[in-house]
Order: sequence, then structure tokens, then C-alpha cells
Amino acid sequence: MPLLTLEIENFGPVVKGRIPLNKLTILIGPNSSGKTYTTELTYVLIKALERVKKTYTPLLSEEIERKLSDLAELVKNKLIEYIHNPQEKEASIELQQHLRRIIEEVVNQEFSRNFIRILRDVYRTEIGKLVTADCEKSSIRLYNSNIRINVVISKNDNDVKINVNILELPSDIKIEIRSTRQNIVKLSCEYVYKGERSQIGTYININDINIIDKIVDLFVFELYRSIMRELIAGLVRTFGSVIFIPAPRRLSTLTEYGRILKELVRECYANITKIRNIVLGVMPEAPLHFEEFVMYSILVRARHEISRLYNVVKDIEKVILCGSIFIKEGVEIFKDFRFNAEVEPHLASASVQQLSEIIMLLKYLPNISTRIKTLIIEEPELHCHPQTQTFIALFLALLANSGLNVIVTTHSDYLIQRVYSLALLGKLKDKDSQKYERVVNELCNIWLNHLEHCNVTFEDLYNIIRLATLSPESLSLISFRWSKEHRGFIAEPYSFQSRKIPTMSEILDMLLSEDIVILEEEKESDDNYE
Repeated sequence: MPLLTLEIENFGPVVKGRIPLNKLTILIGPNSSGKTYTTELTYVLIKALERVKKTYTPLLSEEIERKLSDLAELVKNKLIEYIHNPQEKEASIELQQHLRRIIEEVVNQEFSRNFIRILRDVYRTEIGKLVTADCEKSSIRLYNSNIRINVVISKNDNDVKINVNILELPSDIKIEIRSTRQNIVKLSCEYVYKGERSQIGTYININDINIIDKIVDLFVFELYRSIMRELIAGLVRTFGSVIFIPAPRRLSTLTEYGRILKELVRECYANITKIRNIVLGVMPEAPLHFEEFVMYSILVRARHEISRLYNVVKDIEKVILCGSIFIKEGVEIFKDFRFNAEVEPHLASASVQQLSEIIMLLKYLPNISTRIKTLIIEEPELHCHPQTQTFIALFLALLANSGLNVIVTTHSDYLIQRVYSLALLGKLKDKDSQKYERVVNELCNIWLNHLEHCNVTFEDLYNIIRLATLSPESLSLISFRWSKEHRGFIAEPYSFQSRKIPTMSEILDMLLSEDIVILEEEKESDDNYE
């Protein structure tokens, strides 16, 4: 079962799509088929949910404040009734429906506000222009067992209608009132969320009648905050925060940014506010996800902290790069194991330049895989040799098995085939562990012949293959294909039950067919000439 499912209709080039988002999700298809539209939309949705966590308390609307006040009034009336009837041992108030309405309204309000703002900041265009040509509106749905989000974008008036339904809310929300000792009343509330019971309470001296209103108001607000905190944490726990790593990612070789990069690192250090202000000054029109990527890239150079994934990445980068990337005095250095030489990455190969930003973020961003749990990478195989592309597949599988949700767009047959092989290896591991071990050992011997110059040992490869073995259930392969019927692109998941997977290899078949036609015509011309 996927962690989340995204459904799209008439959004950009995608007229219809169902994208199950899993631990490792790979999007394949022709250029301009909607892969980037889809990953950017995924970024917007996850980012909007994440921001609800930060804004649900300080920015309450007047309507929500009024409803919380009404709820507090209900509790006050029950409390006063209890105080005036001392023979009653305790009293209770069911709040399930009252709080459900407030919570859903707050989540709708905050998600809608954040979604529209982030959508504009990412696509940098009028929202109506995101609707597929010749269509009046786009429909977007994101859902799992906890939440269902529906978005409708109208082309003509740039209108966005959003509805968020929370499918799993805290239950058994009940306030209890009881006397603990003379003139002291305990106000408490218990509720259950995801099998765990929580409690919040306060004590009231009934002689201080003037402050009862204030105490109850604070109690109800704290109850709301406590429930919302657990609820939002539960909703965003799976995907956490998200980083989008775009295809143009080699910052130090981009003229407009490279010239200020070292200065930023030297002057800003860990001052994220200063970094953001300078980045915005340099590229005020940059899309939000690119701006954020630049900020993180500067931050890892400035802070030089070690991430939880440091050792995982350190092992696999030897295989991918035949070297290692590390930070020295705020600048990354590439050590080439083949020549035992250290150079700045812009002097290394194009593949090292492209991969160094990804590797550095994963090695030096401290909250990667803890707070930041989703990584979206555009075409990680850019400028890489086919063999390196197959090892990048290992890299992605390792990340997915290390606690990250990885979403990737690719044009690489080699990457897809290797990912499929790792999924087959996972099936074999479940069926027969002894055969699995034999296959892993054989693969290590085969790969060692190709990596003898990369400082890689049999043990290194053995550990990498075992850690990168994929469970087929954790993998989603999404194919984008042209549909004549719908006059646009269809995005749909591919089932791994079959041994044949859709790749770009049909291009080779097409070229071979062309060669056969040309050779036959050439042979016929030669025969006629003779």
C-alpha cells in the first residue's frame, strides 16, 4: 500500500494521472510529458502540509477564535452547574463533534492559504495557466488512510477551491470535572490518537470566581493546541519536510551564483536569515524550491555538520565516483582515488559536478532523514556513464531504505533496469535466503572487476547490495505516455508482477528497424547497379 496517492486531471501536460508515492518513486517518460509538473506539485502539497504545522496556532481567524470561545463557554456553564450542585461527584462533557468541526476548519483554512502561496512561488505564473490547454479546470487529489485533500483550479478566474478531510481524528475527547479536595476542582480531558492516550488538566479554586473564565479559556485553548499538535505531527510524520533538487544544480559553476557562493559561506556561516535575504536579493524571481535548494547548499558549506546518513553516503560514493567529496574551509573538495588527487569539483568531470551537490546535502545536512524526510531529485543520472547510472540506482535504493522517501525523474534505462533488479533481489530474499546470499556474492565478484581502481572491497559491495535490496512493495514506477484518446499524457503506475518493464529500449528497436530498412534498400541498390 503506498504512503500517499496523488491523482491529477488536466494539470499541465498531464490529462490524467495516478501516482502512488512510496519509499522510492521513479517517474519515467518523454520530455515535456509532465514529470517535473508532477514532482513540483508533490513538493507544493507536502510543503503546504508541513507549513500547517507552523501556522495553525498563531494565525487563528476571528471565526475560529469565536468557536473556541463558544466551546469554552460550554465548559464554563458545565463547571458552574457542577459547583452549584456539590452532591455530584463528577461531571463530563463530550467534545468530539465540537472539536472535529474546529480542527477541520483550521486545517482547511491553513492548508488552503499555504497551498496557494507556495503554488505561486514554485510555478511563478498565474494559477489558471497551470490548467491543461483546452480544459476549464484541473483536479488534484492527495490521500491516504489519514487525510484526503481535494483541489480544483479554474482556468478563467484563477480560482482555487480546496477541501481537506481528516479521516482519522483523536477519539474519546471528553472533559471531566471532579472535586479533589475542599474548594478545589480538577478540570481534565483525555483523548486517544493512533492508539495512544493523552491527558491535559488544570486545577481551579472555586473561591476565585473572578479568574475562572480566564482559566477555562486557557484550558480550552491548550486542549486545542495539544490535539492539533499531535494531529498535524501525525499527518506530516511520513513525508516530513521536503527538499527539491533541480536538474540545474551545480551552483559553483553557474556564473550568476558561483561568484557569490564563497563569500556567502565565509560571511554568513549559520545565519539562515542572512543567507535567505542575500539569496532573494540575487535571484528575486527564482522559484521557491530552487531558492530553498540554494539556501541548503550554502548552509551545508557554512555549518559543516555531519548528517545521520554520512556513513551510508560515504560508502556508496566510492562506487559512484571512484572518489569522495568533503568540505574543507567552506569549500567542497573531490578526492579522486584513482590518482590520489584532490581538486575542487568544478575541475572534475561533469558527472562529479552534478552529483556533488546531492552528496553534500546528504552528508552534511544534520536533519536529513529526521525532520527532512522527502527528497525529490530531477534526473540524478545527468552527464553520467551508463555504468555510473546503474550505481546511482543503488544509491537511491540505499536512501529509500535509510528512512527517506525518494522521488526521482529519469530518462535512464540503466537506472530503471538496476532498480528492477534490486526489487527482484528483494523478492528472492523473501523466498529463499540461501539463494539470495549466493546471488549477492556472485554480484560482488562481477562488480569488483569493474571497480578495481575505485578503492572498493568485496565487503564494501556486499554491505551495499544487502542494504540496497528493495522490497517490491516499497517501490513505485510511474510511466508517462501519450494518449491519442485524451490528447495529452497519462501517468500510471506499472505493476512489478511482470518481468518486462516499460523502458526507453523501444527506441533501440526503432533504430534497429530503421537500419534494417536502410540496409535492405542499400543492398537492392547494389544489386541493381551490378
